[in-house]
Amino acid sequence: MYVCFQVLRCSLSNLVSDTKLLYPLMQYLKKLGSVHLLQFCMCVDNFNGRLLKPEISPAIAKELWKEAWDIYTTYLKPDSADVVPCSPDLHESFRLGMTFYFTL
Repeated sequence: MYVCFQVLRCSLSNLVSDTKLLYPLMQYLKKLGSVHLLQFCMCVDNFNGRLLKPEISPAIAKELWKEAWDIYTTYLKPDSADVVPCSPDLHESFRLGMTFYFTL
């Protein structure tokens, strides 16, 4: 019981770096057909790490916008094969934010 409790409290970075924890989660997500949810979390975690750096050059900012667009089209666009379920309002907010930047 204690091991289960510790797994539920595990951060994403700890989970991904520990194969004893990651493997059972991956097997479970495969059974559900939901591996894309873990992939989404890992992409967003990586993106946040890059976004929160104190000084971002214009070139890196442009890369981050492209990465944000890729995350949107892969995981948040309603017609995506790997869409992460969330409210239609949230999908629309992401769409408006992304299309606003790319129409500038």
